[in-house]
Amino acid sequence: MPRCHNHVLYAGPLVAVRDSHCFERRSGPQAETHASRARLQFTRTGVYVTHQGGRGRRTVVAEPGHVLLFNEGQPYRVSHPTDDGDTSTVLDFSSVVAREVAARHAPAAWPDDAPPFRTRHVRATPALLLPLHRLRRALLSGVASSIEVDETALAILDAVVQDAARTCDTRPVARRVSTRRVRRELAEAVKARLAAAPAADLTLPALAREVAASPSHLARTFRAEAGMPIHQYLLRLRLNLALDRLADPSTPLAVLALDLGFASHAHFTTTFRRTFGVAPSDARRSLPRPGAA
Repeated sequence: MPRCHNHVLYAGPLVAVRDSHCFERRSGPQAETHASRARLQFTRTGVYVTHQGGRGRRTVVAEPGHVLLFNEGQPYRVSHPTDDGDTSTVLDFSSVVAREVAARHAPAAWPDDAPPFRTRHVRATPALLLPLHRLRRALLSGVASSIEVDETALAILDAVVQDAARTCDTRPVARRVSTRRVRRELAEAVKARLAAAPAADLTLPALAREVAASPSHLARTFRAEAGMPIHQYLLRLRLNLALDRLADPSTPLAVLALDLGFASHAHFTTTFRRTFGVAPSDARRSLPRPGAA
């Protein structure tokens, strides 16, 4: 079984918030487990893969670019493509609350008793990540009230469900299932490779060789499946990792920028501001510190 440690940050009737740290080395799919509640799982560092369906055929790469969605009771298995471990922040919701929020964005024909989530993952947008990280730091610092936690968590859930509903409603349905699976698996393989070494200076031909595809086919397929080019996806991944590491004031921003593969401190600052709307230094100051009143 994976060696995982959970640190509960908050437990209320509407939502529970916890940090999960897994130290499992490279491995294939582990024993099947089930989600205990309706769950949003935000990977902060590292990478792992979830497998759903017979023989683990449906896979989703869990890395800092996406939010994983689990319905209560949903079975899944986890594998680890690297030896580096991973960390996540998990929001577990009452299924009644999750269905109530999901109903606001469901199509008219969607049954009232249907599970809230109709897709397995959505993109982790800046509008989701910054409130999540601020909430987590407030909880770690002991300055978050119960009402603040509940309201912030419900706002995050509402945004995730809205994105998931939009994805399901607009997903192409004319492709052959086998072709869709191949294209999805190619994109997921690239996501796993990028998440395993986000600071690496990869070229498109080198990446294409690793996943046994031509550069042009890889670029076209990834854009279609991920909704953005590979370089933008990698940039978003680096920014998401930077957002997590901002909480450590002992790491200079210039060092953090170079560690994550940015060309310079200035490049990091410009890109971060363009994405999150604030400079990294301002974002760091906005995160509650231990002992803050």
